[in-house]
Amino acid sequence: MKRRNEKRMDCYYNKTVAGAENFTNQDNYYAQPYCENASNNITSVLNAENTYTTTYCLENCMYRPAQNKAYATGIVFKASISIPEERTFDEEGHTVDPYGQSTIYYFNYNFYTSLKAVHDIGKANVPTDGSSLNPEDQKKYNIKVFNKSEEGSFHCYYNYFIRHVDNHSAMMGVMEFGIVRNNIYRILITNVNDLGTGIPDVDPGDIESDAYLSVDFSVLPWNIRYQEGELE
Repeated sequence: MKRRNEKRMDCYYNKTVAGAENFTNQDNYYAQPYCENASNNITSVLNAENTYTTTYCLENCMYRPAQNKAYATGIVFKASISIPEERTFDEEGHTVDPYGQSTIYYFNYNFYTSLKAVHDIGKANVPTDGSSLNPEDQKKYNIKVFNKSEEGSFHCYYNYFIRHVDNHSAMMGVMEFGIVRNNIYRILITNVNDLGTGIPDVDPGDIESDAYLSVDFSVLPWNIRYQEGELE
């Protein structure tokens, strides 16, 4: 029993920032529908009733220095984007059908068909040599890149990392982000502030960055139901 406890403590607590540098999300993501018959319209999903879904999470405890994306338990929301033609511009400044493009660039509340269009029409200081932007460059230039899926849609992704407590302070608290056994974590998305990223964000770093969602959460203990009975 002692040896098993030592192994458990090592698994849960021996997490370092350096150890997260090679995080590649090799296990991929567990897909579960947010609600049945959900519309592609984000607003209608947010306003819909009975849109909770449940899943079981393993306990995930950690010291404060290890509370980052690579170790915390989180939710990745995948949403379809409805791109308006009147907000999509080509290199000449003409509006075009966005779904005729394989890649769309989002900058300053408009969509563009190429980086050159972002530079010439959107007046963004971005390279126009035809190279693609990696996630670091997208953050640097404040541009989001979306690639059309095989079914002809554009998707974006939102991260939410589960909190066990919220200390309402700029300094992260011990076990602020974590999963503790025998608790129910209820997450309610109350607002979408901006488009998410074009690919699921697997950067292992700062856990509180890129807050595109407004979220209410509550942590409820499991109910214990006491009963009495007689044995015959």
